[in-house]
Amino acid sequence: MQFRRAWLVICLLFGSLSACQQNLAVPDDATLIYYGHVTTSTQISGMLPLDSEDLNRQVYVYDDNLGKIVAVRTVDGQHRDVNFQWVQGHRYRIYFY
Repeated sequence: MQFRRAWLVICLLFGSLSACQQNLAVPDDATLIYYGHVTTSTQISGMLPLDSEDLNRQVYVYDDNLGKIVAVRTVDGQHRDVNFQWVQGHRYRIYFY
């Protein structure tokens, strides 16, 4: 009986944790600004369409090799650093929102 109760608690815990996770998706009205290999964050930072007054825009990094979003970064007109560890050989889609 003790074993079943412990198993039930473990199942409930893992079930609730997986229910809390969301599938991250690129917003429908985000703009694709780059597709291909990335070697440094400055390569992306230079192409962000930001004015000095722009506040709190999002950059979504989608890894084509993994088939999922691997990072979301907040940028603005003063802070453009995407700050991500790029995997050599992977192709990325960079979306701006």
